[in-house]
Amino acid sequence: MWPTLWSPVAPLRATWIPTTSAAWIWPPSGKGGRNLPRICIPSPRMPEMERVLFVDDEANILSGIRRNLRRRYEVFTAEGGQAGLEALEREGPFAVVVSDYRMPGMDGVEFLARVRAQSPHSVRMMLTGQAEMSAVIGAINSSKIFRFLPKPISRDELIGALDDALEQYRLITAEKQLLEQTLSSSVKALVDLLGMVNPVAFSRAARVKRCVAWLVGRLEPPNPWEFELAGLLS
Repeated sequence: MWPTLWSPVAPLRATWIPTTSAAWIWPPSGKGGRNLPRICIPSPRMPEMERVLFVDDEANILSGIRRNLRRRYEVFTAEGGQAGLEALEREGPFAVVVSDYRMPGMDGVEFLARVRAQSPHSVRMMLTGQAEMSAVIGAINSSKIFRFLPKPISRDELIGALDDALEQYRLITAEKQLLEQTLSSSVKALVDLLGMVNPVAFSRAARVKRCVAWLVGRLEPPNPWEFELAGLLS
């Protein structure tokens, strides 16, 4: 049902027109709306695309991946394991990291093991050929691979695997956020209780927490909430 706008003279029924400038204009130009005031209301923002990193030593494969998936995901690519680690450091974190197994210098098992250490919440997948099944055992033990993908792989199969990996990433991050919120709330309640018992100590802890929050803002550590809780409990 369309919303109704009221004027001092008579009620006016609005017609909402989507525009390319991410806003809705009322009333539309043309008959019936020529002499009426124009109202611009921002439309809801489109959801951001999930960030996915592909690592392979073949540039033509990476180019094809970008071309096929760019409308569905925010795709980043890197040629080789070292370039992948640099991309992770520079552009990360990524929801999903997909690596080829056979790469010169640093193979996919070693690369994804280092991704796990550097970005533990990123979901990791590996592209392998049928003759490379020995890599599966090593990757499971060292890299905690979410899924192995056959090479070559069709576009539909790749999209299905990526969607499953993104769902896994959402579950991981939601669980992490819930844990952080629960722990923060519990510690805050404990500190408030201690503050009633010893106001002087509570005032000191609050000052330390503010200093820690300032340092966290400057240093940008990977898990800032841990430092803030430590400051609150000091």
